[in-house]
Amino acid sequence: AAASEIVAAIAAIEAKGGNLVTAALAGRPFVAETHYPEDDVRDPVTGAQFYFHAHRAGDLPWAEAGHFHLFMQDEDGGLVHLVGISMDRAGRPCRLFTVNHWVTGGAWRDAPRCVALAASFGITHDEPSAPLNRFVSAMPALFGREIAAVLVARDRALAAHRRVHPDRDALADRAIEVTSARRISLDATLARLRAALG
Repeated sequence: AAASEIVAAIAAIEAKGGNLVTAALAGRPFVAETHYPEDDVRDPVTGAQFYFHAHRAGDLPWAEAGHFHLFMQDEDGGLVHLVGISMDRAGRPCRLFTVNHWVTGGAWRDAPRCVALAASFGITHDEPSAPLNRFVSAMPALFGREIAAVLVARDRALAAHRRVHPDRDALADRAIEVTSARRISLDATLARLRAALG
């Protein structure tokens, strides 16, 4: 079902001559570090939130056209960063990654709690773009195992940092920005699903 949502969302956007990145920009000029949309996409029903932005060239250890940051409110009302979704130059998802706490702030939760929150992620309204919201909402379902893996890797990387540098607050250490990353292929994932379904 998640795969079907993603395929339909991409088809709807590309039928109008755009892609997921141009849909996220929504006609606004690209400015590095700017949130698209300006006040993020927020769902008061589910507590899900996301925005698209991009860093300046060279700020990340891989090339991309920008990325989505996904968040969820937890039961205490804290906003928890779940995962980043990097987009390639064709406007397709190509990588999942996590960041250190100082990057996004909010509430910090361990990997198991973040995985549980990611399973509930979803935008239930159509603003600013119904297809874009459908795409972002379906990604945690389609790539749930991969998201869990990068979250577990994040916690392990920070635990290793604490062992080596017990005098530092790992979550505030600006020497650590990206805490884990994993390449993904939408085409390969869809092909595996088609093969499994016969």
